[in-house]
Amino acid sequence: QAYRQPGSSFKPLVYATSIDYYGKNPSKETPNITAATQFLDSPLNYILEEGEEWTPENYSMDYSGFIRLREALVSSKNSVAVRVVEEIGLANLLPPLTNLVKPSAGREIPKNYSVALGTFEVSPYEITKAYAAIASGGREVFPHTIKYVKDKEDKVVLDNRNLETKEGDELLSPEASYIITSMMQDVIRKGTGKAIIGQGLTRPAAGKTGTTNNFRDAWFVGFTAQLVTSVWMGYDIGTLSLGRGMAGGVIAAPTWGKYMVKALKGEPVKDFNYGNLNIQKIKVCKLSGKRPGSSCKETITEYFIPGTLDSEVCEDHKGFNPFSMDSPNTFPDDFDSNSAPKKKKNKKKKQTSNLFKGDEKID
Repeated sequence: QAYRQPGSSFKPLVYATSIDYYGKNPSKETPNITAATQFLDSPLNYILEEGEEWTPENYSMDYSGFIRLREALVSSKNSVAVRVVEEIGLANLLPPLTNLVKPSAGREIPKNYSVALGTFEVSPYEITKAYAAIASGGREVFPHTIKYVKDKEDKVVLDNRNLETKEGDELLSPEASYIITSMMQDVIRKGTGKAIIGQGLTRPAAGKTGTTNNFRDAWFVGFTAQLVTSVWMGYDIGTLSLGRGMAGGVIAAPTWGKYMVKALKGEPVKDFNYGNLNIQKIKVCKLSGKRPGSSCKETITEYFIPGTLDSEVCEDHKGFNPFSMDSPNTFPDDFDSNSAPKKKKNKKKKQTSNLFKGDEKID
């Protein structure tokens, strides 16, 4: 019954929903959102109707210029998350996102861009259940605390064992589930969740950190092939801070890793298995995420739902690129807070106020 803002641990749900939407509704007029889609990571500043400003910023105050969505999730880029919601549009995002999260009765995900940063309050149960759907190939799962109850005459009076094998509705396509899982694996391998590596977890795992304004909440939500777990740290009084620097990647991720090692002790090591997938593995330019052109220096292999990779060939390297990615991105161990002082803002966008209600400082 405890509802807290999940911060960046909500981003995979937004990204998975967006990837799934374009997989089912590929566009030929505008770019589709995929793991390779290039977004501009730069400061944002929106002017509301009342004259107030909404300024979502990266915790580090560092910006990478153009960056692929996979890398934006790995380094928890706030500006990219907002641009994703702006690109897909709230009308297209919120219905399937609501179906995935399934907020408790009477609660609705707000119709504003700040949902990209996890401003909508969820319970650990709700967000864990949503991640469990991803881990189950997009199918809804039915968590329960009691398997069955027998009376003194050995008669079963309550039986939930059918829930263990019950097949739920498809909330995401298996393909979108596979792609976002792959992206979250990189979060642990080299991103804000890399502190897990030092805890002795050697099996395939995927997840995401989350931290809220003023370090009030620290999260790590993730899964292996057998177990989905969320770790939340904070005070029951929501205004209290855990202390400066106590971000999800610093305290929640290591705790998650230690718990998973013990909880899965003796269990066989399994890789993720989402069945027969209609997935394409395609080489793209490492910098632009587009089909490689003659000037592309490096390529990577990325996963796509068929029909979502645009036909455009990369020509980004033929001239000067002010947002060069020739050097690897550098970022702190955890970006999952937005408590740093604000810097000078760039181009301002005029928007209507109803798109931006919420705590803009969250990540």
